[in-house]
Amino acid sequence: AFDELPLGWSADPPSVEVPRMDPGSAGRFLLTARAAAVTWDEDGIRDLPIRFDVNRQTLRFSARLAFVPAARLDRPVQVDGDLSDWPITPGNLAADFVLISGERTSEGAGPTGRPTADTLCRVARDAEYLYFGFICEASGNPDLESRSNLVHYDDMVPVGEELVEILLDPLSTGTRSTGDLYHVVVKLSGAAWERGIGTFPPTGPREVWAADIRQAVRWYGDRWEAEVQVPLSALGATARLNHIWAVNFTRFDAAHQEYSTWSGAVGNAYDPLSLGNLGL
Repeated sequence: AFDELPLGWSADPPSVEVPRMDPGSAGRFLLTARAAAVTWDEDGIRDLPIRFDVNRQTLRFSARLAFVPAARLDRPVQVDGDLSDWPITPGNLAADFVLISGERTSEGAGPTGRPTADTLCRVARDAEYLYFGFICEASGNPDLESRSNLVHYDDMVPVGEELVEILLDPLSTGTRSTGDLYHVVVKLSGAAWERGIGTFPPTGPREVWAADIRQAVRWYGDRWEAEVQVPLSALGATARLNHIWAVNFTRFDAAHQEYSTWSGAVGNAYDPLSLGNLGL
């Protein structure tokens, strides 16, 4: 059941019963809460308290609801790796990343580990494009000689070099297939994009995403900034009919060998059901 919900929220139904399950088995159960208006903190996060009563014990943890609206721009921003020309718009920030395989609470519920270096992403749009602006805190200079155009995966984690990812699912069909995802990877050496995820062995269908995406990255000594411009037309005509898309942002911090995510995905950031929400 939900514990004490924020003002204006109500649970429907009040609780869900989990039947007896055999050891080693798994199940999926849905709690639903309704609100006239959804609010979130400055990092795009709303934590909803959950209570699980089992064997005369009560376990408490929280469900992480991630939501970021795309700020409307009066004029396009320059895609040059410098976010100083972005307008100051409250609410369009995705931050407070958590480690994808972070430490657990003593009750064994939910990731709580925070990465060593901070990452944030601002989101904006105009009539034709989506814009993503990353600021990635860093320590030390990057190894320029090790840069490449390839992305290597180790157990569903893109390893090797410093990078950020954008994961988009405009239709949110919930099939749990990585083939539903539009995937953008930005490294200090450039960017790559695809439909699906290029893991080996494959985790789902993958194809070329023929999109005219612009990107720029700039190193500042204590951080690096990246900007990405994605044409809305490259995401399909049906996508424009949806006002809420599924989205997530991740970062692999090469200096600390940490992989973190904004949505709070556990174990696998490429499961479409683990994404957060983007408001258009």
